[in-house]
Amino acid sequence: MPAAIALNDVASSGSASAVKLTAGSTLTISGCVITGPSSTSGSVSAVYVSGAATLAVTGSTISGSYVPNAAGGAIYAGNGATVTISDSTLTGDQAKNGGAVY
Repeated sequence: MPAAIALNDVASSGSASAVKLTAGSTLTISGCVITGPSSTSGSVSAVYVSGAATLAVTGSTISGSYVPNAAGGAIYAGNGATVTISDSTLTGDQAKNGGAVY
């Protein structure tokens, strides 16, 4: 069984405070907890997915993400990105556009 990773209260002023995937990247987040990431001037707080990147979120929780000036509180999926979310909870995420997912 893979180990669970908890990312709590991560803050950034860049494009992603917890995870950033760019073209050609693939990531599965499984059985993880990401709480309270925030980005005051960046484009997303928890997970940024762009280009031909692929993200799968399963059996995880992303909560309390806060991005007051941009889009995608929990997950921002840019052009060409593939995102699959299953058996997961996204709650209390806030952004100017797309509270949980944009």
